[in-house]
Amino acid sequence: MESMSISDYKFSKNEINNLTEYRNQQEDFRLKRRFIVFLLIDEGVSLDTVCKTFKISPKTVNNWFKQYASKGIKALNTFNYVEKKRS
Repeated sequence: MESMSISDYKFSKNEINNLTEYRNQQEDFRLKRRFIVFLLIDEGVSLDTVCKTFKISPKTVNNWFKQYASKGIKALNTFNYVEKKRS
C-alpha cells in the first residue's frame, strides 16, 4: 500500500467507516479535512478537484496517504509536531 498513490487506492468498507468516524469526531478542521479529502477521493472526485477546492497540493494529500499507509488512521488525527530542543 505504501508505494500506491491515493488516486489508485480503493478504501475498504471498514476503512470508509473508520474515516467517517474519525471525521465526525475531529473538532479541528485542519485535521478533519484530511478525512474529508480521503472520503471525497474514494467517492470518485479527482485529486485535482479536491486539491483546488481545499487549496492544498497533491503532494500534501499524497504525504497524508503515505502517513496513513505506513502508520495507520491515527496518524492522520495529529499534526505530529516535533518539539525543537532549545539550548
